Amino acid sequence: VFNFMSRMKVEATRLCVPDAILGKRIGIFLFVLQVAYLVFNYIGGVNVAGSIAKTDSSFSIFFVLVPVDMLFLIYYGTFRNNKYFNINLLVWVISNILRGWSGIFLFILFFEWCRGVRSKKISLFLTVVAIIILLAIYPALFNVKSAIRSAVDTGLTSGEIFDIIISTFVSGNFFSVVADGVFSLVGRIQIVSILIEVVRLRDVLQSEFMSGNFLPFWLEGLHGVILDRIFDTNSISITAKFPEYADFPGNFQLGEWNTNIGYVGWFFIAPVLIPQYLLYTFSLAFLSIFLAKKISNEESAIDMVWIAWVVYLLAPWLSVFVTFIHALIIFYILKFVFAVDLQLTKTTVENIKPLG
Repeated sequence: VFNFMSRMKVEATRLCVPDAILGKRIGIFLFVLQVAYLVFNYIGGVNVAGSIAKTDSSFSIFFVLVPVDMLFLIYYGTFRNNKYFNINLLVWVISNILRGWSGIFLFILFFEWCRGVRSKKISLFLTVVAIIILLAIYPALFNVKSAIRSAVDTGLTSGEIFDIIISTFVSGNFFSVVADGVFSLVGRIQIVSILIEVVRLRDVLQSEFMSGNFLPFWLEGLHGVILDRIFDTNSISITAKFPEYADFPGNFQLGEWNTNIGYVGWFFIAPVLIPQYLLYTFSLAFLSIFLAKKISNEESAIDMVWIAWVVYLLAPWLSVFVTFIHALIIFYILKFVFAVDLQLTKTTVENIKPLG
């Protein structure tokens, strides 16, 4: 499906300002936005992985409507060669690490691998080496991430978190730590066992869905959140509700843990809605490629869509994929906003002669 859709002919929107200048302007704006988002999250202790902490601040509403992390992901795929890319990448990495997200390294590895293969700087040998290095450092990333997540509830300082991480690796439990990291990595890249659990619970899930105990797939995302706020329905997505039904180790309360259900999970939850589900998800898929091509004709823009399909649509994290499309629309609008040539506008205004 991706190969078919990605071959459609869509011309990128041409503007009066060269892409190099446009990338600088958007890069400066995104840097300010990312720093503001980092400070907001650090002070408020929100948007941390594994945490359900929330705030009613007006800034929170702004950052929901303006998904900063997604905007940088799009910037990565469209303006990778821009002079402000590296500083934005640094802020993005720091911001995500402080919030306990380690998945960003998957995106970086993928983008740079595609870039290296096209330029013929990366061979099969280097690819294998990179995978081995990733497997070697993932346990460390896993434990850093776990320590940051647990610190949210315990109120530990940054120094105390660092001491815990170091003591874990220098203790005699090092191999246990490595094993935990490897098991976590395997669990991240497979969805078969979760899908099996969906199939096992299909009767329960169908009954719960018909009772309205979790949202239909077409209401997952920002539009569903807005409707929920308007009508005060207090609706829950299947990704948040599913751990209550599943036979997973540990007892999870609502909001403590989210999980995907696999793309075909909805085939078993709502079999009669399979045609609508396919039409809806294919429409989202088409829209993502169409918008990416309107934004940029760079090959890395299609790379960006591919990784978004794999991580967000195939799982499926429909709410996140909808956010991705929402961010594409915002980014497309930003191109028009920053395409205004201020010097040209100033000159034009000065040359206007009064009538008569």
